[in-house]
Amino acid sequence: MEKKLYKEEEKNKIYCIGDSHVNLFRKMYSKKYNKKLHRYFKVFHIGPVLAYNLCEKKSSTGGREKLFKKLEKIPNGSWVMLVFGEIDCRIHLSKRIIEQGKDIHKVIKECVNRYFSVIEEIRTIGYNIIVFNVVATTIHECTYFPKYGSCKERNNITKIFNKYVKMECKDKNFVFISIFEKLVDKNGITIWKYYKDNIHLGYRALPAIVSQINKKVKNFNIKV
Repeated sequence: MEKKLYKEEEKNKIYCIGDSHVNLFRKMYSKKYNKKLHRYFKVFHIGPVLAYNLCEKKSSTGGREKLFKKLEKIPNGSWVMLVFGEIDCRIHLSKRIIEQGKDIHKVIKECVNRYFSVIEEIRTIGYNIIVFNVVATTIHECTYFPKYGSCKERNNITKIFNKYVKMECKDKNFVFISIFEKLVDKNGITIWKYYKDNIHLGYRALPAIVSQINKKVKNFNIKV
C-alpha cells in the first residue's frame, strides 16, 4: 500500500475505524470532551459493517473495501482501533443461536476467527492494533435497531464474543480495550446511564475507556 508523507501530529493519534460505535471518539459526539478528544482520535465511520463479513470481498455493505480504503489515509506505524461486532451480536449471531438453536460457542468462534483473519492482515501492512470491545446491548424497543432474544441473552452472547476476542488479542499481541463488565449489572442487564441513546455509549463511558488506553498503549496519555 503506497503511503504519502504525513505531519508528525497525524502519526500521534489513534485511528478508529468501524461501525457507528466509533462515533463515541468523535469530538462533536461527546460534547463534554469535544475540545480534547480530537487531539488524540481520528474517526472513520464506515457504516453498519459486520465483523463476520470483513473478510468477504464485495459483501452487501462493502465493509472490506471501505476498511482498506480508509487505511490508505493512515500513516504506517500508527495505532488503529477496530470497532466491530455489536451488530453481529445483537442481530445475526443472536438469530443463529437463539432462534435457530445453533451452538453458541461454535457460532461466536467462527465469527471471531473471520474477524481476526482481517485484523492480522492489517498488522502485516504496518499498523499497531487495538481491538475495542462489543458494548452491552440495548434494553429498549426500537425499530431502527433490530435485535433477537432478550437483553440478558444478547449480553451473554456479547460477553462470550468479547472473551474470545480477548483470547485472540493476548495470543497475537494485540491490545484489547474492554469496559463490558462495567456496562452490565449482576443480572446481566445493561446499565443505561453510560449510554447516549438507544444503543450507543455516551460521554460517561469515556473515562473508563481512556484509562485502559493509557495503561495499555505506549506513548499515550490521553486527558479527558
